[in-house]
Amino acid sequence: METNAVRINSGWNDSVPTKDRNENDHLTLTSNVKHGLLTDEAECVCIQSESLESGQLTENLQNQRLPLVGNSKVGLSTVHTGLFICFNEQKGYGYIKTVNFGDVICMDPMLLKLKKDDLVLFHIKPSPEYPGKYVAKNVRRAFHTKDNRVVTATTNTIVSASVLEILPMVLKMIECENRESFFEQVIFDYPIGNTNCVEVSKKDKIIYAKKQGGSGNYCKYVKFRLPQLSDTVTVILKKKHDYFSIIDAYIGEKAEPMPLDKKATELSVDYWDNHALIYNPQDVAVSSETRTCPWHKEHKSGILNITSIIKSS
Repeated sequence: METNAVRINSGWNDSVPTKDRNENDHLTLTSNVKHGLLTDEAECVCIQSESLESGQLTENLQNQRLPLVGNSKVGLSTVHTGLFICFNEQKGYGYIKTVNFGDVICMDPMLLKLKKDDLVLFHIKPSPEYPGKYVAKNVRRAFHTKDNRVVTATTNTIVSASVLEILPMVLKMIECENRESFFEQVIFDYPIGNTNCVEVSKKDKIIYAKKQGGSGNYCKYVKFRLPQLSDTVTVILKKKHDYFSIIDAYIGEKAEPMPLDKKATELSVDYWDNHALIYNPQDVAVSSETRTCPWHKEHKSGILNITSIIKSS
């Protein structure tokens, strides 16, 4: 996997504490963006965030300068972008502004989570109740990147509140270009938040357990440790037709998949031999806890071969 870095400006000054920064600051902060190619797709996440700047985006949409997806086709095979206008909770519907279809109706209650002029991605179908009108289906919050590519996510995922707060700013630092599946590490000159993935040593109390309600694979956890400040945000993106899907987004450097995960790489064992997730009993299936490392357990043929696991998955 190739990795390099470019210099960018985020519009912040590292001499100003994070909690004192706001939208009216116009200071300079130099940051790094590290990026590389991915060969495997990770778990998907769903993202909601602050609204885009009101008024200006409406004008951009009308002039078609906004990063638009879709055309005049109708149906679930074509996605479109638009701007959220409003949602009447008593009537149970709202409106989305589009270029090709005017203001379309949407009855999805997820619009209650949006703000005016938020960018959204959706499908369009003819309205069964109002001839000549159209209805937006499968509405999702969307964002745009530095090179004006549309980015969105699936609907069944979770991202921490700290990531949601900074995600629009982070994505505006990323250039998708012609890449298909890749990750970006945006590195700031100040701590941007806490990471739950930390380096460990033989002195730490390590346990292995399955995630609560998650897959059957074991993860590595460390007890009696606190999350650590990090200056890095990692975002994993995958191209989906005319837009990019957010596969994962979290604070901290890029972590390898767990060694027994179907997405495990040849770097997974070495990485997780030296790292662990902060233990939280609410995140794990306590009954599955063990002190025996599942990927280093003895077999008749010796130590478990991670390469054979990857090939067989």
